[in-house]
Amino acid sequence: MITKEKIFPLFVIVACIGASIVYRHTQGFDMVSLRLGKYLRNFLTRRRGMEEKVVDLTEGGRFEKLPDGWIRDYKEKKEHGPSSEKILGPEARKEFCATLGGDEPNAQEAASIINFEGDPCFFPIFADTKTDDWYATKSVPAWNKSYVRVVNYDSGNVGYYDKDDEYYVRPVRPMPVN
Repeated sequence: MITKEKIFPLFVIVACIGASIVYRHTQGFDMVSLRLGKYLRNFLTRRRGMEEKVVDLTEGGRFEKLPDGWIRDYKEKKEHGPSSEKILGPEARKEFCATLGGDEPNAQEAASIINFEGDPCFFPIFADTKTDDWYATKSVPAWNKSYVRVVNYDSGNVGYYDKDDEYYVRPVRPMPVN
């Protein structure tokens, strides 16, 4: 016999899938799609009695802490590596990023973790971020090739300084396509 208890879960699944498809088609992939997908995954996991994957999702599902220490950013479709422990020169920054399997960020990638409503100006999931100096990027201003764009997470500023100076660095890598 078909009961309300059997029909409701099916209705929820169909509604979530339909809303997600319509929204993605009209607006593109963003946080609503992620939330619907997360809800659906959690619902199905509980219904099937499966173990749920434990992840650290913060800021409305935007970030996920990965087992290798990197942080996935669903909004920017990038993964951010751990911060360097000390300031590094240009070659040491490249080597640090390559050792971790990433690349130096451009200015937009580095600035994407600025939280303009926070103090300090980064999202809490990036707790290893240093605030006593600048973070280097690989972006070079068009008007002076001896400078590099830098980001300060204490104030949320993006500026430029001599590319041969020493700065912190946080590598980035592309988010894998599933």
